[in-house]
Amino acid sequence: MIRNSLKQMIRTPLRTALFFLLLFLAAAIVTLGADLLFTGSRNLREIEDSFTTIGTVQQRRTALKEMTRWNAGLQEEEAFQTAEYGEILPVDVLNFDGADYIVEPEKRPYYYANLSDLWIGTLEDHYLIAEVSPAEDCVPDHPVKLILYDVLYESEYSFLGEEEIYFCDHYNENPEMLYADRHYLMFLKSISLEHEGLEQKETGLSGLGMEQQLEYVPVSVEGYQYTKEGEKITSEDGVPAGYEEITDDFYGPDGHEELWQELISAIKRYSHVVPVGGTNSTNLLMAFYTGETYICQGRDITQEEYEKGERVCLISRDMVSDGDENGRNAWKVGGEITLPLYCANYESAPGYDFQDLGLSYPVWLNADGKAFPVFSEQTYRIVGVYDTLPGASLGAGYSMGFCEIVIPMKSVRESDANNIGAYGPMTAYNTSFQIENGTMDAFLEAWEKQGIDSLDITFYDGGYSQMRDGLEQMRRMGILLFLTGILTALLILLFFSRLLVGKQKMRMAVERAMGVSPAKCKRSMMAGILAIALCGSFAGSGMGTGAAFESVKHLGGEEFDTSYSSSRLRALQKETSVNTGWEIWVIGALSGSAMVLASYGVTSLEIRKNLRHEPLELFGEKRD
Repeated sequence: MIRNSLKQMIRTPLRTALFFLLLFLAAAIVTLGADLLFTGSRNLREIEDSFTTIGTVQQRRTALKEMTRWNAGLQEEEAFQTAEYGEILPVDVLNFDGADYIVEPEKRPYYYANLSDLWIGTLEDHYLIAEVSPAEDCVPDHPVKLILYDVLYESEYSFLGEEEIYFCDHYNENPEMLYADRHYLMFLKSISLEHEGLEQKETGLSGLGMEQQLEYVPVSVEGYQYTKEGEKITSEDGVPAGYEEITDDFYGPDGHEELWQELISAIKRYSHVVPVGGTNSTNLLMAFYTGETYICQGRDITQEEYEKGERVCLISRDMVSDGDENGRNAWKVGGEITLPLYCANYESAPGYDFQDLGLSYPVWLNADGKAFPVFSEQTYRIVGVYDTLPGASLGAGYSMGFCEIVIPMKSVRESDANNIGAYGPMTAYNTSFQIENGTMDAFLEAWEKQGIDSLDITFYDGGYSQMRDGLEQMRRMGILLFLTGILTALLILLFFSRLLVGKQKMRMAVERAMGVSPAKCKRSMMAGILAIALCGSFAGSGMGTGAAFESVKHLGGEEFDTSYSSSRLRALQKETSVNTGWEIWVIGALSGSAMVLASYGVTSLEIRKNLRHEPLELFGEKRD
């Protein structure tokens, strides 16, 4: 009987081929839709744990103020611009109704910590504090020769063992006369020589092998600090010119001997200073967020440790050490490090001020004309060591500072109100927060209601928005294909069951008249149809599974880096892909099986309708 059924299908090749082809396409559509729906839904749930959305805040400048200063090398004033911000807004303005934060906004200060037993590097600029006398009476509006009598401080390479240097009051259009019979105490910084007519050998650089020449310019000796509100307090006593004559009064109660001693004390510790950055989440540090910097030993600081203000820290790989012969300064995971914090910077970032070796923009003295005292000295447990990818650079401010130490912001419980050396507006590299993935639009809608237009908020979500949109599109496409495939399959089965079974009433009547049982008649009719349905369904399911793999592969390989395409959203690409898994093969098998079962069910209903008629009744209808 089964053989006869197959022969009957072969006798109508066009009809049979059309049935196979249509069922193949329907099965492929159903399988593809089911695979896309499942994959999209599952990955939507999974990406919530793979992505983090942070926002950075930048206060807009209100104007660019043009300023000028004298340049003795050019013999003219040179212009430069400085940004003005008007009223500096506090970070509290970011706390408003509708702002659902995971990590609330923080304006991160960083602290100077003096690790006296560790030599970090020298100051980026070369400084010199010395007692000098001019070789002859002169006005230093051009490089003049100074005789060195006593060097009180010198940073590396600042004083090259010479007895003479060239000095110019470079930025003062009308400097005062210097006299050869008098001694002066000067705070100097070396710069590239911008005057012509001096031979290289006379500058003391020939032994260093440098092509450029140097001159020394004065650095103002003035103390200042800021209040918590950002008000600058300047010392009433100082040496704005950066140098002064040593007179009999210099060592008296009205002299500046103590001021200069404080300056020497302050500057000497900068070779041992590391930046200590406080935060409430490592994810808020852009270097970690982008993956430029990563934990290479130990672990990250946990969110619980951040919230409780535990005294734990992350240190740079550049600082990892086994310590000295007594085991001191054993800076490695599990060890401890004591951080004497003496100055807070609320303006810049370690990655901006501590590049390579040394500090670029030091803060010398406070408003009392003294070196900033230590306001917090606590011991921290090292839980992790971080490193930075070779060649990676997010630019000044966003990268980690040289030998920067990361601590929970709440672990600094002592007040830094009297130790603020720099203060400025919120910037993208020192102010940030974290929100739920996918809530950027709702956040911005609530923010715009606040009516504050002087802050720019930029979101980084690692490509979450694009990935989510792609997966949502995948789900919608999956639903559409799945429903379309099911409807198409049902119509195909109803049509061909009518065509292949309903038109075979006489064949079934003949078989029954010959004594074939209804069950065998059913198997006879069913065998050929199920054979075609089986081949078409599983072939189509295989095709649909393959198409689903290609679709998912295409989505997973899309580029999600839109760093320069939107002022509101910058999606930094992360190594995250759309996962398929073994389930997609199971779905293909289930879809094929479901198509075969549906074919069996629809065909069985049509056969049952034919079996309701007696053979003689059908023969009578034929004669009529």
